[in-house]
Amino acid sequence: MKHIYRFIIADLLVLGCCFSAWGQNSQENNQDELRGLDGSKQVIRQVDDKTIDAFDTTKVYHGCAVKLDIGNTIIEVLSKNGNRFSAEVQANVNLRNKYFPAIEAGYARCDQTVANDGFYKGSGGFGRLGADLSILKNSTPTTWRNYLMVGLRLGGAVQKFELTGVSINDKYWNGATTVDFTDRHRFDLWGEVTLGTQVEIVPHLLLGWSMRLKLLFTRGREGTVVPWYVPGFGRRDNSAFGFNYYIGYRF
Repeated sequence: MKHIYRFIIADLLVLGCCFSAWGQNSQENNQDELRGLDGSKQVIRQVDDKTIDAFDTTKVYHGCAVKLDIGNTIIEVLSKNGNRFSAEVQANVNLRNKYFPAIEAGYARCDQTVANDGFYKGSGGFGRLGADLSILKNSTPTTWRNYLMVGLRLGGAVQKFELTGVSINDKYWNGATTVDFTDRHRFDLWGEVTLGTQVEIVPHLLLGWSMRLKLLFTRGREGTVVPWYVPGFGRRDNSAFGFNYYIGYRF
């Protein structure tokens, strides 16, 4: 958790600096007001001899971004709960500077000693589909794009796993026996509520973080063998908390 707090504090400082520079730049540049075809107010300013329309309400597509998660990767590698690794990328599309449909994909693995002297080993891929909504209202024009966003995700993971050396009490023989469950496959599904930022620290270069509350939909029937770890979700439980810290590029 200490690593998570450090990431959040560092990114909030970056976010504050960016918005401070944003405000200063907006005061130093001359601004003109225009009226769009739909009557909405549009604000433009001159940057490098090019007139940039910062709030064009008639324009739908405002580019896309690709981001690499480094925060969760570091947290998983440093985790004391076994030997774990996770890597993921995200791509989103900016629609009207407000809506951000997103797709995420990644890979994860975990080796862990579990209850009853068993050893769990599993790996697989995962993906998420969803969208973010920008809740930060821009009151001044800028060519910088900084967003505070809330969103929803639907995630799924497919993995191959094994659980070996599990000690089970055998009532028939009145003693303990060791059982292995190998070559098992599993699909899991979950939902997420997210809160995060996307900050452009220099033109096209992005930093950002997201916090995730995850709810597992596939619990598994009683008596079945289910994986201890779910790629993209974390340790198997009814709910989990996640954190990502991104570095990316805006196209």
